[in-house]
Amino acid sequence: MRFIFALVVIAFGPTALAATTEVFFSPAANAKERLITAIHAAKNSLDIASFRFTSVDIAEALLEAKGRGVHVRLLADENESQTHPSVTTYLQEEGLDVRYIKGRFGGRMHHSFVIFDAKAVFTGPYHLTEYSDKFNLANAILTDEPQLVDKYQAQFNKLYEEPLTIASTPTKQTTAAEREPRRFIGLSISHLDRLLGKDSTLPDSDKEILWSHSKNHYVRGEGEIISSSTDPLTGPTVIIRDKRGTETEILLDTDEADKVPKTRTLNGDTVSFTGRLLARPGAMHNYFKLDRGTLN
Repeated sequence: MRFIFALVVIAFGPTALAATTEVFFSPAANAKERLITAIHAAKNSLDIASFRFTSVDIAEALLEAKGRGVHVRLLADENESQTHPSVTTYLQEEGLDVRYIKGRFGGRMHHSFVIFDAKAVFTGPYHLTEYSDKFNLANAILTDEPQLVDKYQAQFNKLYEEPLTIASTPTKQTTAAEREPRRFIGLSISHLDRLLGKDSTLPDSDKEILWSHSKNHYVRGEGEIISSSTDPLTGPTVIIRDKRGTETEILLDTDEADKVPKTRTLNGDTVSFTGRLLARPGAMHNYFKLDRGTLN
């Protein structure tokens, strides 16, 4: 038996035997927490390739790593520079090395992986977004298997240096509000209505606590547009009703105006949306109110 074990060590080497791999399945597993822990443990370098990046927690962990001297490089899809919920432009303005690239023949940069000190990699269909962490069914692995890590590092270096890289500056001027990281709560408008609405069984004190933690944070939802209008002073506004009857009034970002055409009604269109929570249903109105809204 000892002879066989010795052959295994010779054949595969002690490093291969020591390699470890962790597996995560969102939304049940703690993928984001484990990823942030690994970021905090990095000593020299962090290389990130991310198709979508909206997680403020992960962004703050990267800034903290930069602050302690870790070299952080980020490859993002070219459209991220124009996507308001993305934190890539914010990270770039905070001094991180961000480059926007695109795929071949109009394709996308669809990678999602993080390399730690060129010694471990976190990868999978899991994206660096709050939606992926809390709602999507996704998976990821964290491994320090040397040959696998080396392949990811080589691919990152290749993409980082090749001529495909486009301008690393944002493609449009952004306002302070657009650069602000969007802190999403882990509940949709429908979930909030179940907890805060007229049918809720929560005590009023618990409702106040929940609302205090939710107000001014961003939320997602989906539903049917029941009315739309454009005010010269405040801009375009829509009211959306979801499947359970929850209504939400959304003041859209000014550059969303083209999604509220003046030549036809939007009533009946089904959309998904994001926005910042301003008010909940109460005595004055029976709907949620959001601003800085976007429609998809």
